[in-house]
Amino acid sequence: MFKPGSHLRGDTAEAHQENIAKIQAYLATIRSDGSGLPARPSKPFAISYPLVAKEANVALWVINRRKSQCRKLIKDATLNVPIKVRVKPRIRSEYTIEEAIGIAVATIQAECESARVDHKAKCTAVAILLKKLARRHPKGKLANSIAAVSHALQQQTYSSADAALLVVIKDILDRATRGELRLHTFHGRLKLESALVGFSLSALSKFTKVDCQTVINWGAGIKAPTASFVSEIPKLECALGLGAGYLSEVYLSNRSGPSSIKRRFLPKEVLGMSVDKQAAFRRLLDPELDLATLSEEEREKLMAETLVIFHMQRDTVHHKRAKLRFGDMQYGLKDLPDHLKREFDDLVAVRARVEVRDEVLAELRGWDADTQNIYYRRFCLFFGWLHHHMRVPLENLSIAYLAFSQILHEYELFLLDRKESVGMKRKWALATAEWYVFAASLTRRPLGGAIELDDDFDDFEGEAAGWLRGQQALLNKLAPIDAPRTRDTKRQKAGQRKDIRPVLSTADISRAEREWVHLLDATTRRYRKLREPIAKMKTSTADSVARVLPIFRFENPMDPIEEGALKLRAKAEGLRPESYHWCTAVRAAVALKFHAQLPLRRQTFCGLTYRPDNNGMIFQERGKWWARIPAELFKNERSAAFNDFVSDGFYIASLQDEWDFYTDLRVYLDHARDIILAGAKSEAFYVTRENERQVTPGTFAGQWRAMTRDYIAENPGRKTGLKGVKSFGSQAMRHIVASAVFYRTESLLAAAIAIHDSQKITEKHYMKLFVVPEKRAKIIRGLFDQERTRWRPFRLSPPIVPDPSVAPELQSADRTVENASAV
Repeated sequence: MFKPGSHLRGDTAEAHQENIAKIQAYLATIRSDGSGLPARPSKPFAISYPLVAKEANVALWVINRRKSQCRKLIKDATLNVPIKVRVKPRIRSEYTIEEAIGIAVATIQAECESARVDHKAKCTAVAILLKKLARRHPKGKLANSIAAVSHALQQQTYSSADAALLVVIKDILDRATRGELRLHTFHGRLKLESALVGFSLSALSKFTKVDCQTVINWGAGIKAPTASFVSEIPKLECALGLGAGYLSEVYLSNRSGPSSIKRRFLPKEVLGMSVDKQAAFRRLLDPELDLATLSEEEREKLMAETLVIFHMQRDTVHHKRAKLRFGDMQYGLKDLPDHLKREFDDLVAVRARVEVRDEVLAELRGWDADTQNIYYRRFCLFFGWLHHHMRVPLENLSIAYLAFSQILHEYELFLLDRKESVGMKRKWALATAEWYVFAASLTRRPLGGAIELDDDFDDFEGEAAGWLRGQQALLNKLAPIDAPRTRDTKRQKAGQRKDIRPVLSTADISRAEREWVHLLDATTRRYRKLREPIAKMKTSTADSVARVLPIFRFENPMDPIEEGALKLRAKAEGLRPESYHWCTAVRAAVALKFHAQLPLRRQTFCGLTYRPDNNGMIFQERGKWWARIPAELFKNERSAAFNDFVSDGFYIASLQDEWDFYTDLRVYLDHARDIILAGAKSEAFYVTRENERQVTPGTFAGQWRAMTRDYIAENPGRKTGLKGVKSFGSQAMRHIVASAVFYRTESLLAAAIAIHDSQKITEKHYMKLFVVPEKRAKIIRGLFDQERTRWRPFRLSPPIVPDPSVAPELQSADRTVENASAV
């Protein structure tokens, strides 16, 4: 870098050329050494021109003035020169007051916690005192903290308490310059190390792209990283220049929130419960009791007694589920063996690659990363059961066990018995049906193939066949399971069977080697048969329906949606035109009115595109707006009913000008959308400023719920919104639109067409919503002929006149009437 020195001043040609030469030499230097253009930690992705001026040895006004050629050279250099944050060395001779606040507060907090005293008052006093020093210094928080503290001590103008704090701060800063500060908790190390290298916690979150509030909570000790956030810790270590594992070795902080009962003292059963239940358990303990002073045996006895009381008070389903995750009830593998991982990877490679046709891949179908993780954890549970309960050695575990339907059926009965053992009802979970669906997809024939047994199976091939069809070699890994079949045992006790078969015998494996295709066909049929009663069982109302049930009681369910759209329009009109909040309000209005006509699933809606040249999925033609959506964007693209709506591979729908939709759409596309994009290029119809301007389905779901919460759902505090309606997602619009169409037309086919679904699926999911009390009353009302008979009302007894002494006002009223009659 260039050493600071004198530079030419004035706006002369000589000075101009000298400054340009300095900038060019500076850019050549940072290209060669790879240091990059400087950025401050608070803005890690923007050039810091004050730092550029300091490193290039030019005046800052030379870069900042209007039409500066030096600034243009620097901006052009960003095309091939990266922007890098200038991280300060951890040990140096001076720290700014802003850095000193973080250093001192982190150190004092750690000392107070080790002494088991409250740190908040002392830390607050230190921060206030250092900020007072900053206000008295010309450079503010950028001033040298050691010099400022030393000068304040020499003045002797502070109170004895403040003077004592200044001495403590001076000692901490001196230790920092010698590299002697080292803390032993995660939150202490994070806060201290960030301040030592010049980062604030918010700046560190921007630099590492970790959620800002999460990093702040970690640094303050309010929360500690959970298992899902452990992967973020190496990012923080790398950004701070720390050795690998410096933070992660202490990431399990002793702090667990404001409760005096720390998380490390809680039993495993309680840790498996929800946060609310953990709080309820903690409330049963004496808050004044210091659990750290108790011995291990005393703590275990106390927790056991408290658990008994806890379960006696509230024996809910949450407590019963917690028992399933506790102690001996745990049965899963922590990780799959290596050979089983290879099988799983092979399965993932097939499931992640889904072809539409002619080797064209479907981008929105197949297993994504989340789905792969879900099935990996399910396999850990399933094979943990095989290993721990069925006594199958680890080296014999294989996905090929799913080729035998009796094994998965045994696993289903095992799960039911577990529920019953903790006091839960013996009933299926939806996850059981999902297991059968998944297992059948591994054993089935190609889609569209006959399931009946044919004479020649070897000639029957297909790319969409189940994965196990080509894995007959895996049978060599299987070991027999000698455990008796649960179903046979029960039938023998009932006198319906004489013998009890083992779960999997050697003869079963040998027969599978000889008749592999026949076995898989029979297994597929068996899986479908086992799934049938689960598919028919009664399930609770879906959350998307339960949240909007009061809307279905309207004669026209679209009325509350229209009322919400009017409120949204009024809100937008009260905002400053073309401001960011005005743009997002217009965007929300367009999304709401769009779904009122065309209720798409959120993954489909987020995939819509718009192009100014009218070639996107949303386009205008002959004064009308249209939606032309590729069929592969739809979840039900392969169903025969949906294909009736498709023309040349596209689903085409006309968007009507209802609720002034065209006006809002034109304003959004011509003004609001460009302002939200802020100059960026994106073909997405529904845009955002994050995630490369393409909104994700999860983000859209949150934005939609926030919109319905503010303009449609009930707000008990403000006494606004529709009573009984909760904030709902865009999926609920499909229920509302289907109901509205059925109420108007009384046609299931029309309702199915409105939500681009099959009549069978519409009847299955929505028919129970269509017959509402008002609809039934209308049907019953038509049974009675009101014109044939004229019904007289019942005769009632004459009213009893109270005694005048009891009701003098009635007596005076009677005299008034008599006088009026006489006149």
